[in-house]
Amino acid sequence: MSHHHQPDRDVPPLCAYENNDTNAMVGDELAHSEPYTHIEPTQQVELATQQETESVNASETETLAAIDALKSDSAQYAAAKASAAAQWGISVKAVNAKLKAWRKTEKRPYIPEPYQQVDGVAHGFVVNDIGVWFNADDEALRVCSRLDVLAWTRDDKSESWGRLLRWQDGDKHPHHWAMPIELSYGIGVELAKSLSMQGLEISPARKALQKLADYVVGCKPAARARCVSKTGWCRDVYVLPQQTLGDSDDRAIYQSADGAANPYSSKGTLSEWRKQVAALCVGNSRCVLAVSMAFAGVLLPLAGVEGGGVHIVGSSSTGKSTTTKAAASVYGQSHEGAENKYWHSWRATDNGLEGIASLHNHSLLILDELRQTPAKTVGEAVYMLANGEGKNRANRNGASKPVKSWQLLYLSNGELTLEAHMATVGMRPHEGQEVRFAKIEANAGAGLGIFEQLNGYADGAALSDAFKAATTRQYGTAGIEFIRYCIVHYHSLKDELQHRINGFVDRNIPADAQGQVQRVAQRFGLIAAAGEYASQWGITGWQQGEATQAAQVCFKNWLDNRSSHGDNQEKESMLEAVRSFILRHSASRFSLADSAKDEKILNQAGWIRHSGKVMDYLIIPDVFRQEVCAGFEVNAVCRALDEEGLIYSTIEDSKKRYSVKQSFGSMRTRFYTIPSTILDNAA
Repeated sequence: MSHHHQPDRDVPPLCAYENNDTNAMVGDELAHSEPYTHIEPTQQVELATQQETESVNASETETLAAIDALKSDSAQYAAAKASAAAQWGISVKAVNAKLKAWRKTEKRPYIPEPYQQVDGVAHGFVVNDIGVWFNADDEALRVCSRLDVLAWTRDDKSESWGRLLRWQDGDKHPHHWAMPIELSYGIGVELAKSLSMQGLEISPARKALQKLADYVVGCKPAARARCVSKTGWCRDVYVLPQQTLGDSDDRAIYQSADGAANPYSSKGTLSEWRKQVAALCVGNSRCVLAVSMAFAGVLLPLAGVEGGGVHIVGSSSTGKSTTTKAAASVYGQSHEGAENKYWHSWRATDNGLEGIASLHNHSLLILDELRQTPAKTVGEAVYMLANGEGKNRANRNGASKPVKSWQLLYLSNGELTLEAHMATVGMRPHEGQEVRFAKIEANAGAGLGIFEQLNGYADGAALSDAFKAATTRQYGTAGIEFIRYCIVHYHSLKDELQHRINGFVDRNIPADAQGQVQRVAQRFGLIAAAGEYASQWGITGWQQGEATQAAQVCFKNWLDNRSSHGDNQEKESMLEAVRSFILRHSASRFSLADSAKDEKILNQAGWIRHSGKVMDYLIIPDVFRQEVCAGFEVNAVCRALDEEGLIYSTIEDSKKRYSVKQSFGSMRTRFYTIPSTILDNAA
C-alpha cells in the first residue's frame, strides 16, 4: 500500500529505491536504463573483444591481450585461460603456449572498453564488467572488480561528505554503501579493508590500493543524496542501512564508516512468518509483548512517548530467550551463529553500546543477559539508552566529536534484576532507572514457564524449540511491511496514537498513581497500540485485542511487583537503604555508647545509644554518605527520613542540619542519628 512520489527531475536525485529481490539502490540517472548484469568468467573474453573480426588470428590476439591483462589476479587469469581453451577447442597448456609466443612477438597493451559506465568516472579510469581499470602508459592496471560510484552524499548541514558505492560480491549479492570520504585518505588502506570485507575483489598489485582510493575520490557523478548517521525516520521516509523506504524529493541514505554493520536482514515470506512465528505467540503474553515492542519502536517519534526498556527476569529454565528470538525475527536473524544477528549481548563498552543504539534508532534494541555488563556501569547504561544520547568525546585535536543520539525501545532479559545486579557492588538503582527499565517476571504463572498456552505442543520445551526453528527459517519481512504501512498512514497515526495510549493509561493505572507509574503505562500503551496496528494491517494474523491483553497482563505484573502504586518509589528506596544498612551491620559494626568497655570494632560504622525505650543509631558521617546513601544524593535521603520523623536535626545559622553534634563519655562529635523506629516497618 506504499505510495510513490515522482521526484523533481532538475537535479538527478539518487538513491535508495526499493527492490524486493535485491534491496538495491540505484541512481535516478540509472533507473530507466538497462541495468548491468554480472558476466561469468567464461564470458569475460568475449567482453574484452567487443569487435569481432573475420581473421581468426586477429581474434586470438585480442583475446590473448585480455587474458594477459588479468595475470595479476590468479583466479581471474586461470578462468580466462580455461574459457579460451574451451572456445578454441584446445587445452589450457596450449593456451599457455600461445600466450608465451604472443608475448615474444605481438604483445601490445590491453585497452579496456567501457561497458554501461556510470557518469562521472574519474579521469584515466575505465569501468566494465571485468572491473575497474587504470590506463597506464604501457598497459592497463586492473584495480578491482566492478565498482560504481553512484552519487555524492552529504548531510543537512552540507557536511560529512561521502560517496555512494555499488558492487557485487563473489556470490553476485548486491552491495551498497554510503562511504564517508575520509576513509579514502592516505593510501586507502581503511577503504580497501572495508570493501574487501564486503566482497569486493581488489587486485593484489601494489599500485591497485592507491588507485582504488584515487578512483573513488576522483569520480564526479551528477546525482546527490542526503546522508544520515543513524537509521529510522528522516522526515517521512524510513532509512535502513541498505535501503530507504518511502519517497521524498531529497533522498536519504544511511552513511557509516562500517559498511558491513547491518542487523536488518530477511529470509522467507511474510505469510510464512505469520504462520510459523506469530501464530505461536497467541495466548502467550510475554511473546506477544516482545513482538509488539519490535513494531512499537517505529512509532516512538510519532507518539511523542519517551524511550525506555522492559526487562524480562527469570531463571534459565523459564524460556525467556524465546521472547528474544520472537522479537528479533521481526527485523532479522536471531540464531546465535549469525554474523549480523538482530539481538546483542549486554557485554559491550559504552562506546560500543552507543554505536549499536544508533543503528536501532526508531526501532527495538534487544540485549541478552544483564549480568554480562559490569554492575558498576549498568545504571548509567540504563539512563543512556532511555535518554537517547551518548557521551561527549574529544577527537585527537581536542575538539568535540558529534554526540551520537537515538530514540528507541529496548528489550532486556536476565536471571538478575537491575537491583540485584547493582547490589553485587554495593549500589542500588534510583527510581528513574527502575522506571526506564520496567521489570516483568518471565514466569507467566501458568506452570509453563514463560508460556500460558502451548498452542498444540506437548510442553514448554517443545514450544521453545518450535520458536527457535521457525525464527531460523522466517525473519525480517514483518518489520519492513509494518514500516511501509506506517509511511502510508504517517500523518493520521500522529493523531490516533495519543488517543490509544491515553485510553490504555486510563484503564490500567490506579487512581492515586504518581508520574512514574503513568510514564511506564504510556510505554506499555504504545506497545499495545503497535501490536494492534500490526494485527489490523494483517501482519501478525492476531485477533484484535490480543496485543492489548498482553500489554495489560505484563503491565499489571510490573505494577504488582512495586511496593507502592501511589507513593514516590524513590523515597521508599531511600528509606529501605537506611533500614537495610542498620539491619545488616548493627551487630557487627556498631558498639554501645553507654558501655564501660572500650570495644574495638573493625570497620566501625557508629554507636548505639539507648534513649528510653528507643535506641538511636549514631552513624559516622563518612559511612553515612559513602555507604548508607550509596547511589543516592545525601540531602535527598535526609529529607526523606525527616519527612517520616526518622532522623535527628538541628538549626544552625538559620539552616537545618542533619549531622548533629552528640556527646557520650569524653566524645563530642557529629553523627547522623537514626532512631530504631525505622525498623518498625522492616519486612
